[in-house]
Amino acid sequence: MDKSIAARIVAPVVATVMLSACATQEELAQQAAEEKAAAKTEMLGSVPAGYKLLDGAGVQASFANTTASGVSSRSGSPYKVYYGKDGALGGASGDQYEHTDSGKWRVVEDQACLQWSRWRDGAEYCFWVAQADDKSLKAFRESWGNTFKLTSGDAR
Repeated sequence: MDKSIAARIVAPVVATVMLSACATQEELAQQAAEEKAAAKTEMLGSVPAGYKLLDGAGVQASFANTTASGVSSRSGSPYKVYYGKDGALGGASGDQYEHTDSGKWRVVEDQACLQWSRWRDGAEYCFWVAQADDKSLKAFRESWGNTFKLTSGDAR
């Protein structure tokens, strides 16, 4: 057989095999992402109706340079928390926002993680975030808890 004819036959076969290997890796990556999402959904239970779970990029984009305001599910007190673009955290709570603290925040594996200087004894804690169409958010730790709103800038 002529070498040029063989090359014309073999080259497409090799290309097809290589493309199918790439597609398989893409399929494996998609499958892994779907399995991770399913595991997260199982752990969280169902996301509240009308809400969509944010990924890490969504949490970062939503929180940076904003103030969250709501009512604490732990204490029943109103609060405001400022999330700086640089990871700075500032908070005020109580009926007159008389209790204040500062700390830092970051995103870890699609969760917002906060560490206060004094509040919660300085221990870091993380939570999942889901967003509704009206831009209100819900936080999840052990269950779906606080509903809060974000406003641009430091509104403490």
